Amino acid sequence: MSQEYGDPRDYKDRLVDRLLLLHLFDRVSETSRITGDVKLQKLVFLSENSLVQEGIDGLKYSFFRWEHGPMSKEVYEDHEYLCENRFVSEESGEILSQGKEVLDQATPVLSDNSDIVREINLTIEKYGDIPGYKLKNIVYDMNVELMASGTEQKVEDIPKGTDIIWSLSNDEYNQRFELSDEWAETLDILLHERSRKSVNTAVEEARKEPSSSFSIDV
Repeated sequence: MSQEYGDPRDYKDRLVDRLLLLHLFDRVSETSRITGDVKLQKLVFLSENSLVQEGIDGLKYSFFRWEHGPMSKEVYEDHEYLCENRFVSEESGEILSQGKEVLDQATPVLSDNSDIVREINLTIEKYGDIPGYKLKNIVYDMNVELMASGTEQKVEDIPKGTDIIWSLSNDEYNQRFELSDEWAETLDILLHERSRKSVNTAVEEARKEPSSSFSIDV
């Protein structure tokens, strides 16, 4: 059976997942929308599976077989987080202006990990315009390597509750998403609406009325 519900990711993994999920919404928004849980879950699964197959440590969501194929509780939670912080519209699936602002501010860290972002973009280019019900059929026909046995099995035939995304050991990854401690602190602020607004307000006030003890270069 799948592990107990509870987020297995560490602090940095969670930040990276939320940033890349926001990027995924942005890319899909160029030509389509992510409306409905089925399309959301399948696009993230396809993106992460593609990374794992290339030996890339990027997305860190835990997936298991459920009613409509691969399902991740953490994907639901991160999507809800992005909606609550007004980065993504829950109704339309559209990335909002604040979400685009976060991605703009996080451009340096995304650029530093451009190969990983590019792999996700390739998945979105291939599947982003496909409706959820068709994505479900595509995923059902896939063969994936099971975590417990290391054997391949068609998704449609995997018993409900079985973990279905293969997590490589540390020495098996060819590439990792690099996130410094400084950038982790920055993303923690950027990805929280209230914290980001507080910092932006403080910066603007400092620009208008610099104190005698410090100044901000513009």
